[in-house]
Amino acid sequence: MTAYIKDGSAISTEADTMGNKDSPCRQEASASRSIRYKKADANNTKKASVNLPAELVEHAQELGLDVSRYCKNSLRKGIAALEGASPSENSNTHNRSGYPTGTGTLSQGSKFTSLREKTVNEIIDDFQDLLEIDKDLAERTVAQHTRNIRQFLEFVDVSFTEIGKTEIRNWLREWKEDYARSTYANKVKSLRVFFRDYLGSDIAESLSMPQPQQNSINPPTKKAIQKLYEAFDILRDETSEPMLATTGLRRNELFHLALDDIYPDKRMIIPGKSSRTKRTYVTFYNGEAERHLKRYLNRNDIEGQILSIRPRSANRIFREYSKEAGIETITPQDLRNWFVKEMRDLGVSGEHIDAFCGRLPRSVRGKHYTDYSPERLRKVYEDAGITVLS
Repeated sequence: MTAYIKDGSAISTEADTMGNKDSPCRQEASASRSIRYKKADANNTKKASVNLPAELVEHAQELGLDVSRYCKNSLRKGIAALEGASPSENSNTHNRSGYPTGTGTLSQGSKFTSLREKTVNEIIDDFQDLLEIDKDLAERTVAQHTRNIRQFLEFVDVSFTEIGKTEIRNWLREWKEDYARSTYANKVKSLRVFFRDYLGSDIAESLSMPQPQQNSINPPTKKAIQKLYEAFDILRDETSEPMLATTGLRRNELFHLALDDIYPDKRMIIPGKSSRTKRTYVTFYNGEAERHLKRYLNRNDIEGQILSIRPRSANRIFREYSKEAGIETITPQDLRNWFVKEMRDLGVSGEHIDAFCGRLPRSVRGKHYTDYSPERLRKVYEDAGITVLS
């Protein structure tokens, strides 16, 4: 294979069978490839050979890398670094993984070449498979990453393989200027996952993650929660409040509960599924929630989710009722925060509170020495005697 470079050099890759039969290059011909540089010159011809493992060369070629050109660019970069100079902008500088750095684009490698033929929808589908199967991320996290990357790909107005840091910065600038810090951080996180894990490029690794704002958590008072309850005029909403406040469930967990997730004889709930930061766990509800739940189930023929509220609509519903009650807005998350504070005030250990809330234990004692059996958790819960409406 011969490649012609702009400066007149001819570069070829071939099995190194040249020279003396006893030479190391000759002996390792079957296991190595030689990259031979032939410099055309009016007075003389200079030759240089570099031995590389055959498997490495073949693998690189399978991935679509121009091995000869890659070596030449890497050599230029090394020389420039040692001489204290910056590599030429037109030297097509690459990082160690073979992808462009700086203001480069995603034009190298078979991964990017194959993406030229794919639509945005096809790329998103592939990316989603990676998140769900390879990385085993939670459904909500997968949805967030795919939504963000779709927005990014639809924003850039260049060919996919020409995307560089300029396009990334332009897209992020809008989110940084007009949205909350947490929203911007989510966009950065999605870009890192997309470029690093899906494309194998570190082009987004230099993006800084904004530090989250430290907001103090001030749960509502029991009196405020009771005022909110009095404003409810639908049994479904009346039921949701004590269920949230006495279980520690997340908003999405409560409104995705099915009948199979509830064990009425023990007032026990096993919600959701486990992931890296959340695990399948058990929690319980008190007598107040039990009475509301029984009344609600007796009046409704339930198929699928018990409480037919879209999780995102729940915040709006709670906000409207809070306004009607004349109190500061109380959200489902506020009720979860109240549960944590109330259980702590009732003397429940942090490890058991984390268990009720579905958080992985953080301490050594919590990981190895705390009893999380349903029987033990039920006793801890009942001994606490949490109430919210009385």
